[in-house]
Amino acid sequence: MKSSIVPSTYQTYKAGTQKVLYWLYENALTCGYVPSPNRDEYSTEEEEKDQPDRRKKHKPKPKAKKGKGSKAKGSGKAKSKKSGTSSESSEIFLPVKEYLVLAEAIYCFFEDFNIVREHVKDTWKTYHQGGSVDLTTAALSTNTAFKILKRSEEELMAELREPVPGRLFEGLIGYNEIQGILYTATAFARGMNEDNKKRPEDHYNYALWDIADWTGLSVFRLLSSYLEHVQPNQLTVSPPGIYGKLNLKQVVLEPHEKFIQDKILLHELFLPEIMLIRQIKRKESDLGVKFPAEDELTAGILESARTKIIPIWLVLAVQIHLDIHYILLEDTARPHAELTAATRRAVVTVAVYQSFSEDMHLARWPKSRDDAIDYFFGLKLVNTWGSLPMTLHLYNACLSEGFLRKPWLDLECLINYNTAKRIFVGDRPRTRQDYLKRYLLALGTSVSNFAPNQRNQRDNFKLAARKSGPRQLLKESRMANVYINRYFRYWGTRGDSNEHSSTTLAAIEDLLAKIAAHPDANESNDNEEKSTMNHEPKATRISNHPNRKIPSKPARRHKLTAVKLLQALESVMLEETFASKVNYFSLHMRCFRLFRTIQSEMEPTLTKYSMFVEEDSQLPILVGYIFRVVFSGDKEFEMIPKEYQSSEKGSEIL
Repeated sequence: MKSSIVPSTYQTYKAGTQKVLYWLYENALTCGYVPSPNRDEYSTEEEEKDQPDRRKKHKPKPKAKKGKGSKAKGSGKAKSKKSGTSSESSEIFLPVKEYLVLAEAIYCFFEDFNIVREHVKDTWKTYHQGGSVDLTTAALSTNTAFKILKRSEEELMAELREPVPGRLFEGLIGYNEIQGILYTATAFARGMNEDNKKRPEDHYNYALWDIADWTGLSVFRLLSSYLEHVQPNQLTVSPPGIYGKLNLKQVVLEPHEKFIQDKILLHELFLPEIMLIRQIKRKESDLGVKFPAEDELTAGILESARTKIIPIWLVLAVQIHLDIHYILLEDTARPHAELTAATRRAVVTVAVYQSFSEDMHLARWPKSRDDAIDYFFGLKLVNTWGSLPMTLHLYNACLSEGFLRKPWLDLECLINYNTAKRIFVGDRPRTRQDYLKRYLLALGTSVSNFAPNQRNQRDNFKLAARKSGPRQLLKESRMANVYINRYFRYWGTRGDSNEHSSTTLAAIEDLLAKIAAHPDANESNDNEEKSTMNHEPKATRISNHPNRKIPSKPARRHKLTAVKLLQALESVMLEETFASKVNYFSLHMRCFRLFRTIQSEMEPTLTKYSMFVEEDSQLPILVGYIFRVVFSGDKEFEMIPKEYQSSEKGSEIL
């Protein structure tokens, strides 16, 4: 499917050329020139048969001039590399002008690949050097690059289908044919024979190594030689050291040695691991193992092992995979170590939480959810129980009143990321009246309760509910929301991985295009708040720029290059790095320990005001009790014991 947001180099060139031609055509008409009807000079035999009644004007066949190869000068036509199998009369010829169109499209395709390739290499260099790119960002950017390459191949085939006759097109759909056109043309331009080899053991003419590396020729030959020996029910493994020793000290530059290193990496290490995954997936039910998702590279290799067809994008993706290895070298095991450590932390966190919440029950949070390990469930946990949002309101009030010696940095980071406008429904409240007002708005009460004509109803605490219900105080990751449709749906069903891949890429493009067009429009405005609280606009409007209209759909469709798209993706991931690493399960437990401490220390006062907490699910209501007493003006600070107002213990608790 062609992208309307990330056009290829050839599409951009073609669109620009059409604009120039249209401009010339318009000016020609203005100057009085009348275009005459014309038809192509060249046609295939199939086209001639389809139009038997057309009167043909036969031209004398030009004499063939002496030259080498099928593209002898003076013929006016270039034969395809794939000769006909029936008879010489059925051979299809491609006009030279169409051959040039073909070559331009193929060149632009590989040019786009190498631009993306260099960007991915720079991304992993930044990760390797301990820069701003973490493992998640680098891996996600790389996987998205593979999606772009996959779609670029589809677009290339669509572009070639137009100038190339049908029978000839059937022979141009593989890597060997597409790359061969560019490879042969380069060798011809340099006056070289592509089949010449300096040594018998050379795999190709290493004098053309630069164009071979530019198009991934070595990778294609290594993939072909391995996959042709793969059997459905066997694990194809090369004995360790059979091809030589893997060099992890430095990047090998000599073409022959580089080919050997590539072969060791693919035939001894990488491809056998993918084939092992294939064997495990076939016995998932017996082994009790289920793969939640597949990256593009793994899925592509498994599909090629099944069909014995190697698509162009897969060759280029494996080439990038090798590039990443040569960047990391001795640090190759680091990504796996980081992933393993993150997995262990997640397992320990969930085990601790399940022990902590064994006797805690909430109708909106069934115990079955405790069995799921998921970023979204951690976020929904604190939103559903109200532990973290209510703690944020209590923390802000205590900090504003001067009860804390120092800020709670974890909560400050959460407020900065989620924005005060989202958590507190406006700027951070600084007055005792606002503490309760913002708390009630966050719970889902309507802002109409605080209009001047609702004073009596407000004083009796008979509050109208917000039509859309409680607010989602802590926002979810925009990128995680894009990928959940692929990964977690795949967990439940086996759907088509290609469908998930294309859908995910389109969603990423749409999200990043909107962010690029209007980065400040993070949240939609609340019309109810606008109409009832005009006297306090800053406190009630969630959008950073409420008066700026969200641009129309066409205005958001900015054109991005593939690299610009990847850069935008990495920028968003960098922004969301903090949110993706927050341990919401741990914060939930810490907040409830805080509430239990408050209840234990303040039980006599709570009883005095007829405020009872009968079970753990009601603990977050303590914050509302405190704000209600403060707002009513009845012994304003009695709800916070004096010994905690300035002591170090109070700071630790809050």
